[in-house]
Amino acid sequence: MLFHFQSFQNVDLLLVGVVTAITSVLGFTVFYSNKNSVTSRIFLMFSMVTLIHQILNYITYQNIDPHIALWFLRITIFLGIWHAFLFLIFSYVFPQENVTFPKLYKIFVLPFTAIVSVITLTPLAFSGIETASSVNASFAIIKPISGVGMLLFGITVLGLI
Repeated sequence: MLFHFQSFQNVDLLLVGVVTAITSVLGFTVFYSNKNSVTSRIFLMFSMVTLIHQILNYITYQNIDPHIALWFLRITIFLGIWHAFLFLIFSYVFPQENVTFPKLYKIFVLPFTAIVSVITLTPLAFSGIETASSVNASFAIIKPISGVGMLLFGITVLGLI
């Protein structure tokens, strides 16, 4: 047999690596094409948050200690809020080179997003982890225990997008 199942064991890691590389190259290419443009700067931030989110999301679902997995989940959700926020901002500024943000953004949207993002790092979002039944001896399925902060997270992300 030419290929074994073992050959495809790390395809998910390869795909995450390729997408991460493409995301970073695209972000920096856009940024260096016009460093003074607010659109380029926001797109670079959006790309970097996407990149970190992808890597942490991959690590979360590897066979790691449940307490570490809990923190990776919280950080992934934290970055998810900023990902949605930066998408909103990018949609607002594209394709302008300079922009002035409205007072509603400065007084409400930015502070509210920051507060909800901090809440996602607390037990209000995920209070713990349950280890579900094992698929095999070396892999256990983790199940986060959601708190009331997840409702706030969902409403915020939907509102931003």
